[in-house]
Amino acid sequence: MTKIEETRIQPGGIEAIDQLRKIAHRHEAGTVNEVLIDAPSAAVTIQLFDTLNPKNQAKILTFPVGMIVETAWELALKQGRVEFRATYNQT
Repeated sequence: MTKIEETRIQPGGIEAIDQLRKIAHRHEAGTVNEVLIDAPSAAVTIQLFDTLNPKNQAKILTFPVGMIVETAWELALKQGRVEFRATYNQT
C-alpha cells in the first residue's frame, strides 16, 4: 500500500472537518487527507455533521474522509435536503 493510499483510509478526525469547513467557506475544491473534495460536497458534509449529536459526531470522525462525505450525501438525498438534478446541453 502506498503512502497516499494509507493516508486516504486514515480516520478523518476533527482536522478533516475543519478542512471541509474551509473548503465550503471558500467555495473551492480542496484536498483532505489526499482526497479531492468539491465545495458542494464539503458544504453538505458540514451541514450533516453540525446536526449530529456529540456521540454520533465522535463516531463519524473515526471514518475515512471519503466515507464521511459519501455518508453525508446519502443521508442528505434520503432526507430530501438536496435535489440531485443532472444538467446537460441540448443541441
